[in-house]
Amino acid sequence: MKNIDDKLVLMMISGIAKRAAKVITGLGYKADVMNICMDLEYCHANGCPLDLPAMATGEESDVLHDVAGIGRHLDHTTGKLTDCFVPRFALSL
Repeated sequence: MKNIDDKLVLMMISGIAKRAAKVITGLGYKADVMNICMDLEYCHANGCPLDLPAMATGEESDVLHDVAGIGRHLDHTTGKLTDCFVPRFALSL
């Protein structure tokens, strides 16, 4: 499984994760920014690159769809998404 070493990408992922966690906790659920960051990084680096600039400014509902879906469908041993889940902010290959 690959990791990302690009500081700008990691900063964008961190911002997206913080934004998502704020909305999730505002809805009364628990959210761990570090876990969201790691899931987004693994997804982005291992076969499903994300349009991070669009995700950073996208509609809350679309961002939450992707964060929740990635969290649910990410295989943490390979970094690949399972069950045919495709994030709304996935870059077309």
